[in-house]
Amino acid sequence: MLTGAAMLFRTRRRPTGLAADGRSARVRGGFEILRADQVLALLTLGLGLVILLVGMVDVVLVFLIRRTLHAGDGWYGAAWMAGMVAGALGASRLTTERVQTWATIAGAGLACAALAPFAVVSAVWMLVPLSILGGFGNGSAGACFSTPLLSRMPDSARGRVSAAANAVVGGAQGSSLLIGGAAAAVLRPRTIYAIAGLLGATAAVAIAVSHAVRTTRADRLILAQGDESLSS
Repeated sequence: MLTGAAMLFRTRRRPTGLAADGRSARVRGGFEILRADQVLALLTLGLGLVILLVGMVDVVLVFLIRRTLHAGDGWYGAAWMAGMVAGALGASRLTTERVQTWATIAGAGLACAALAPFAVVSAVWMLVPLSILGGFGNGSAGACFSTPLLSRMPDSARGRVSAAANAVVGGAQGSSLLIGGAAAAVLRPRTIYAIAGLLGATAAVAIAVSHAVRTTRADRLILAQGDESLSS
């Protein structure tokens, strides 16, 4: 279906910039554009981290349920996915870029923080509300990430930026399986969940602080420019 949909597009773009010698100007790549935009760089890093950690613990979930909590196969439910659906639906009500940016960071932090209690639960049913909570953060972060990613870019650069962001997401997904499998060979499931939860929550806080500092500086600059305009 994706292949068929892609074949329906007939968009052909022409370069708009020319160098001094009349040749086409150099076109920046997707990763270069992402690095230049501090907001998108932070959001891409945060979402990639969530996908890496969630995918890593997915590898050991079967061992946590069957060997640690001694539960049956019926507990492999769709609680995390249900939370993701709810998070995506809730995120659709957010309309401003600033709110969506903060929602992405908060969702990433919530998804990772929900993993840490997996390390101390005493009964398998406790995983259900934790999974719903983590899935909610995961779904809201993924839904809110898309709008700033595309709205902050000119139309001609959206394909390159989307490709770069998808490369980060795909790389995180593939790496999570490798890291999770290697960790499961030497660590207990509870330990892996504790590491993933604490690491992800700490990273989310660091990203939030960095974004808050940047936003404060930008607001002060705008106010200063406004005062200069009024005084002139």
